[in-house]
Amino acid sequence: MDYDGLTDMQTWRTYEDFSDSFMAKHLEVFLYDTYHQLIAMLLYPQNCKCSLSCDCDELREMTVLSLNTYLFERLQEKLTDPNKIHGLKRLLQVPEDHYFRSNWYKAFSLRQIHKELCQKEPTFKRVHHLVWAFIELAEISRANNKGNLVTLKDAQELVLGKFPLKKKKKSDPEYLGGEKAYSDDLQDYKPFCHFLAAFEFKKNNSSYRFYENPTLNLSPEQIIRLFKRAQRIKNFLPFLAEV
Repeated sequence: MDYDGLTDMQTWRTYEDFSDSFMAKHLEVFLYDTYHQLIAMLLYPQNCKCSLSCDCDELREMTVLSLNTYLFERLQEKLTDPNKIHGLKRLLQVPEDHYFRSNWYKAFSLRQIHKELCQKEPTFKRVHHLVWAFIELAEISRANNKGNLVTLKDAQELVLGKFPLKKKKKSDPEYLGGEKAYSDDLQDYKPFCHFLAAFEFKKNNSSYRFYENPTLNLSPEQIIRLFKRAQRIKNFLPFLAEV
């Protein structure tokens, strides 16, 4: 498996307690854990607009816990060495059984995660369209020796057109909202919009049914390719922090 060029996808977990040899040996599991964290951030972005009583941190953790527990149960069926089982359990941060007995009511089913991903589809499409608009406009700007002179207004105009949005039919299935919806979603997902764009690209160009089972519908090799595509997209967006 080729790991060269893997992007350093930014998540909230660290792996300092694990040796380099352990991480290398279980790199596939690490990939799934990172991927699951990114799925959780798709559902509950860290730049959310919630009030001070925000539950997004806990919701992200519960999403990852559900995905990682499902993965751990599948891996455990193939292992006989207790030390390996314990190591994977630590890496995936799967708690002991008594935790699940006490917190069963907080559990997320894969069906629930699938449902919430589907509900976020318009948001994902808006950000995806804006990211590719930024890339296209930046390429045009550089070709004309103007650097990265791209604004959010330029990108929105490329996606939405120049005509007043009130003339567009909201009953049109292709209608995803106006300038404010696009702008708000970009602010929510800006720190990892490159991953979202790569995720949407992969989903739109694949026969895999991503949302039905985010854990098993991608192989480690496919996750690597997804991360590499996200890194390439990010390299085209050095100016996005200023938008």
